[in-house]
Amino acid sequence: VYKIPNKLKTMFDQFNTGNQMGYYNKAINDRKYIQTETFKSTWDEQGLLGYRAGSVWYRIRVPKLDTKCAGLLVGGVDNIVRVWCNEKYIGMGRGFARPFTFDLTGLLNDNGENLLVIQVQRRGNSEIGTGGIVYPCFIFTGPQLEKRAPDGELEYRLLPGGAIEKIKK
Repeated sequence: VYKIPNKLKTMFDQFNTGNQMGYYNKAINDRKYIQTETFKSTWDEQGLLGYRAGSVWYRIRVPKLDTKCAGLLVGGVDNIVRVWCNEKYIGMGRGFARPFTFDLTGLLNDNGENLLVIQVQRRGNSEIGTGGIVYPCFIFTGPQLEKRAPDGELEYRLLPGGAIEKIKK
């Protein structure tokens, strides 16, 4: 029902203090934030490779949706994602370029726009010049999801050359 745009208002958070600073608050004036591309361009192509540590915060103003039951699909990030909807923390997912779903049911405003905030924390050293959101994201409707957010535990890891290995617990 709503496609998250490729270009998003962006705030860099080198020391991962945005949660304590309330970067998810509606009251923050983000009118002059820079805009960065997400899935259509790498950080390297945008001259952002100096941001190898910390987090990036995206703020998305979503128009009123005619549904109470909705979810967010985050197509893939580099490599930990946390999501807030209208200042309410939803949860997190971790893993490079993996899709994650978050339940927005009961968090969307009936009377106006909604603020969706996505924090992507970068861990490790990316050799391919990526960062932040790396695949498209969108809001969808349908039956309510079973879980509000994905499990925070990482089950697989990406090895050099693109191989995937299951993590033994």
